[in-house]
Amino acid sequence: MGGYIHQTELGAWKEEFRTDHVAIAGKKLYAAMGKKLDKKTGIEEYGCVKLASKGVRLTHEQIFAVANGATIETRNDAPTFKLDGNHVFISRSIRRTGQTKSPA
Repeated sequence: MGGYIHQTELGAWKEEFRTDHVAIAGKKLYAAMGKKLDKKTGIEEYGCVKLASKGVRLTHEQIFAVANGATIETRNDAPTFKLDGNHVFISRSIRRTGQTKSPA
């Protein structure tokens, strides 16, 4: 992928992090592992540098598992209230979406 890279120029790509492992399980469901700088200590550590799991709360380990074909069952901690006063706890099955493509 190409493009103009600049940290402050409008319209340019900005380098946010560097990674060595990425798991993409679907739209807005991904995790990236790499080295990150601890702003308080100034020490570079290995860990999750980017995580997105819209609609559910997943760890990077769970996202990597989903990207590798696992199905994760989740349940909201808070209830959803209905107009009639009843409430339910929503459960979801999270699985990989889209087609898989092997790295070249």
